[in-house]
Amino acid sequence: MFGGTFDPVHNGHLSAGLSAIRQLNLDQIRLIPVCQQPLKRSAPVTSANDRVAMLELATEDQPAFVVDLREIDRGGLSYTADTIAELRMEFLGDELFLLLGSDAAKDFSRWRDTSEIERDVQLVILTRPGSETMGPILSGTYLEVPLVDVSSSMIRTAVRRGGVIDEMVPASVASYIHDRGLYQSDI
Repeated sequence: MFGGTFDPVHNGHLSAGLSAIRQLNLDQIRLIPVCQQPLKRSAPVTSANDRVAMLELATEDQPAFVVDLREIDRGGLSYTADTIAELRMEFLGDELFLLLGSDAAKDFSRWRDTSEIERDVQLVILTRPGSETMGPILSGTYLEVPLVDVSSSMIRTAVRRGGVIDEMVPASVASYIHDRGLYQSDI
C-alpha cells in the first residue's frame, strides 16, 4: 500500500510504485489517497473527486496499481493504522507492505499506533540514489527507487505560474489539470 494526498499524483509516485513492484515482486500497489492527514492539518488543495480522478487516469494502463478509496470514504482524519487493520482483515494470510517515502519515514514515530503498524506490515522505506538517509530511521526494507525530481507542490507552483508540467505527470493528468483549471491560484 502507498498512501498520500496525491494532489496531484506525479511521475515520482508512479516510478516508485513500479520500482517496488519489480524489486519486491508485488502483486499490486494499492494507492490510497487520504481524506485528511493528521500531521498536516491543512486540507488538500483539490477535492477528493479530482484527486481520485487523476489517480485513476494516471494508472489506467497499469493493472498492478489499484486506487483504493477507503480513507476518503471513511472521511475525517486518515490513520494508516486503521487502514492496515481493514486491509489485514480483507487480505487474510497475505503479506502486506507499506511503502513510505524517506520523509514520511522520518515522521513515523509521530504516527498513531506505530507498534501495530510494524506488527502487521513490512515497512518499505523508499530512498533515492545518492540521498542521505542519516542511518536507519526504521527497521524495514530500504528500497532504492529511481530519482524523479518532482513533487506535488512543484507541480502546483508550476501550474499557478503558467509553467509546463508535461514531464512531471502523465499526459492524461496534465490534460485533466488544464481542463479543470486546477491549481490556478493560491489557496
